[in-house]
Amino acid sequence: MISTLVQADMAGEPLGVEEILGYAFVMIAGGNDTATGLLAGAAELLSECPDQRRRLIDDPALIPGAVDEILRLTSPVQGLCRVTRRDVTVRPTDHEAVDFPTGTRVLLCYGAANRDAREFGPDAEAFDAGRRIKRLLTFSSGAHFCLGAAVARLQGRVVIEELLRRCPEFSVDPDAATFADGAFTRRYDTLPFRAA
Repeated sequence: MISTLVQADMAGEPLGVEEILGYAFVMIAGGNDTATGLLAGAAELLSECPDQRRRLIDDPALIPGAVDEILRLTSPVQGLCRVTRRDVTVRPTDHEAVDFPTGTRVLLCYGAANRDAREFGPDAEAFDAGRRIKRLLTFSSGAHFCLGAAVARLQGRVVIEELLRRCPEFSVDPDAATFADGAFTRRYDTLPFRAA
């Protein structure tokens, strides 16, 4: 990524050192919170749902799809603010239309959208290691799509594969855990783990 940024230009001008370092910082800082949120969330879900854990142990080919399911349910970034660039009207299914004029600050709630029964079915709150996910907002979308999405998925897959191979009977204690501070991220600061 750094090599690409060094060779990149904006409006015919190369990126400055500060811009390149800024991108690198976003990847490191953003990747730390989200990756730890994903991994601790995976440990919690796999502890709470031993039937789904067993499915992944018995069929490791399900793990890449299960990573997206875990990302859907844990949503390490719960939401972010955006500003409308044009007038927007939203027509929720059961509610009156809402207008957002150009320049309106809106909070996009990825965590809530990832559990929407209209998108994920009546069992949207449940962990299903074999769920086929067509759309996921954990990494946002469009111009704001997360640069580190592929790395996060790879980290999740490798850690879950190794965790289930080395410690298939592990457990965690979410009641004794603490969450990290942050208005938009959801990740554990501590999560007691027992290898069994």
